[in-house]
Amino acid sequence: MEPRVLAPFVLALVGFLPLPSRAAYEVTGSPTGTLKIEQTADDGKLSIRVTQTSYVVSDGTGFQAFSEPPNSIRIKMLPGDGDLDVDLDWILAGNLDLRLGASGAVAFIGDVNQIRGRLKIRSGDGGHLVSFEGAQHLQVGGNVTLNLGRGYDTVSDAGVGFIAEDDLLLKGVDRLAVSEMLWVLENATWKVLPGEAGELDATGYASFMNLRFKGADGRDQLVFGGGGGVPYRFVVNLKGAPDGPPQLVDLRDAGAGTLKMTAARSSAGVTLLTDADSIFEDQILLKLPGPGPNSVDLMGYFFARTLRYVGGSGVDDLEVRLVQDFSDPRGSLKAKLGAGDDHVTIQDETELVSAKIDFGPGADTFDPPAAPAYPITTKNLP
Repeated sequence: MEPRVLAPFVLALVGFLPLPSRAAYEVTGSPTGTLKIEQTADDGKLSIRVTQTSYVVSDGTGFQAFSEPPNSIRIKMLPGDGDLDVDLDWILAGNLDLRLGASGAVAFIGDVNQIRGRLKIRSGDGGHLVSFEGAQHLQVGGNVTLNLGRGYDTVSDAGVGFIAEDDLLLKGVDRLAVSEMLWVLENATWKVLPGEAGELDATGYASFMNLRFKGADGRDQLVFGGGGGVPYRFVVNLKGAPDGPPQLVDLRDAGAGTLKMTAARSSAGVTLLTDADSIFEDQILLKLPGPGPNSVDLMGYFFARTLRYVGGSGVDDLEVRLVQDFSDPRGSLKAKLGAGDDHVTIQDETELVSAKIDFGPGADTFDPPAAPAYPITTKNLP
């Protein structure tokens, strides 16, 4: 069944402009099933507006209004450049699938901004911006897949917010900007493409049930900068190029239930930042055996039993100030630093059951706590 266009006199009653004489898009399918919109010519930004009783498709040629709101929507843009507005002024009961061109911007600008099904956005290679900037945060009930190809691609909450009730997959996304809220209730996976880097810029609240980040050979920077978001399980694989720039993970004012971080290639090393407000609830496992210098600050509240650190052939600078906040401390530190002129500091406030540190070869140094209430064992310390 083809979508039913509202009669001209109805359009006039509600103040709509006349129907375009040459629309640069085709609308097919059934509103009760999947509505299909395909861009056929570049005549300005394409837009779809969904209300409780109708939907409107428009571009630079004009618009068409239809009397039944769609269940699911599938939009295919031209292979080149093109922008798209998705104006959800009512709940979309089904799925939203977007196929973008080589570059362009997609903005979610609705007053309701809810999708009960899945959200899937795919694109060609080029630069893209996906932003959630409506009157309400975008909330998706099904899986969310953002596969944006090669090129510098940004996903932004635009100061409004985004909630994914199911799994989130980011592929080809170079920058994720959270200034208000990003909340993923299930698993989030972020895969960076070869030759690119991933940047998380979270000045707002960014919370994940499980976050798995897989870097490539660029300089990855994952910054939880001020919202206090805590992934319950945070698995970070920072590959980096052998001669590439340093990798950065900043968990100040944030933390993780379980933190597992590996990095093996970058000669420039890895920097991990925390502060007194960071929280670690389960375990900390850091494996950084690459040739570059590693700088790791482990501070904050440590409710876990396990803290493991493996360094590499370069310089490892490890500082620990973890407060367990229990009447009896539970956690232990085991560190194997490898070669290099390594340095370890354990601050006086640190609460542990024990600490065992193997410095490996090199001109290593150690600043222990003044009066530790737990045994500290060192090996290969000059």
